Amino acid sequence: YKRQVSTQSTWGKKAVKAKKSGAKRTGGKKGGKKRTSSGFQTYIFRIVRQVHKGDIGLSSRGMAILKSFTDEMFDRVAREAAALQQAGKSATLGHKEAAAAVKLAIPGELGRNAAIEASKALQKYAENQ
Repeated sequence: YKRQVSTQSTWGKKAVKAKKSGAKRTGGKKGGKKRTSSGFQTYIFRIVRQVHKGDIGLSSRGMAILKSFTDEMFDRVAREAAALQQAGKSATLGHKEAAAAVKLAIPGELGRNAAIEASKALQKYAENQ
């Protein structure tokens, strides 16, 4: 079985058709699909690999469940933070409001640990700036 390869380029023909029809080509990539935003999927996968040292995979159904969970938690924290920000009559969401929103949205010990880890991450970020 041999595949026949055309020696003519079709790119020039497409460009001519685009010019004739009056359509304008925008800058950027030639062709290809626009990548969709995957949200937290990349980071979820990285954490799973980091925790399990590459021993375990993650199915698409499992990823969908974890993505739904992170979207829900993000929404809860964002709603709490917005309510705290509006109650404080401030135009800016500060680190105190964000930490309080995490403590309120995530119950019990998990919320306290999340707030502690977030403050550690902010301190590390501030040191690197």
